Amino acid sequence: MNPTRFLWTNQRKGRQFVSRHFTSIQIIVSYYIIMTIVSYILFTLPFFREPNSQVGFIDLLFMAVSTVSVTGLTTFDINSVFNDRGVILLEFLFQVGGLGIMMISTAFFIFSKKKITLKQRQLIMTDMNQPRLSGIVRLIRITFTIILWFQLIFGTFFSIYFYLSGYYSRWSEAIFFGFYQSISAVTNSGFDCYWDSIMPFAHDYLFLIVIMFLIFIGGIGFPVLMEFREWLFF
Repeated sequence: MNPTRFLWTNQRKGRQFVSRHFTSIQIIVSYYIIMTIVSYILFTLPFFREPNSQVGFIDLLFMAVSTVSVTGLTTFDINSVFNDRGVILLEFLFQVGGLGIMMISTAFFIFSKKKITLKQRQLIMTDMNQPRLSGIVRLIRITFTIILWFQLIFGTFFSIYFYLSGYYSRWSEAIFFGFYQSISAVTNSGFDCYWDSIMPFAHDYLFLIVIMFLIFIGGIGFPVLMEFREWLFF
């Protein structure tokens, strides 16, 4: 048998088995549990860690759960445990927690022009707490694009602002932390790379206003964003 056909056949059988034996809620909960386990494993890798950093099993597991659910809670100093690659990993996990596994996976299917099955639509509806299937793919496409544009535009803004305002003396640092602040605010993650959070910006009212705006955008909900877009442009 052709290896590609063999893999496709087994993948199809696996999807059919899952669809018959598990509800949408059980599948979504399983996805998040798996994502938490994967996050924990990634956190233990030296590739993402500062040299000689020591963190216990419970602390890293707590960090994995907290990251996927974007609570912003941690039991250790992120900056002393994770290197720059680890912070970038956190930014990716913020997306998973803030946007949702089903939104990200569906956006991948949409942009790669793959067909989205009825079961996948039901999972999206459950994950995003939507009352009906109609328009669910359009909701994903529009809100995902809006969120990414907000992160890109304001990440660029923060990068330039941090450098010109003297918060960071090198462009690489300004860009790195500019996009971190943008992603963290839009996804409502609340994690802090330094012990003092955003206290250095306490009297920087422009920065605080923009951060409050991004937190508001990330927290009002995807359907509201879509309705706001339609009200604004149509």
